[in-house]
Amino acid sequence: MKTSELRELVREVLAEEEGNEPELIQIARRIVKNSQFEKVKDPVSGKRMALDMFSASAIVKVYEKLSDANKAKLIKQPLPKIVDVVFKLIK
Repeated sequence: MKTSELRELVREVLAEEEGNEPELIQIARRIVKNSQFEKVKDPVSGKRMALDMFSASAIVKVYEKLSDANKAKLIKQPLPKIVDVVFKLIK
């Protein structure tokens, strides 16, 4: 397999994985990538809240380490609860 073919395959796999993530995680990744904060809509309550880069980074890192069952449980929580849980898990 050529290097260019391998790179293309990796890009396709990464694109598929990003599409399967919940919207909140995609937004958190974008916040970390752009080194900014953003007002996001809480998926549970529907309220708009500010999410800073530090919190977004923590959410992404903890989310990546969780099992699939725990990822589903985490995403069902309201955004303030997600942030609280994430910072408790970081300690």
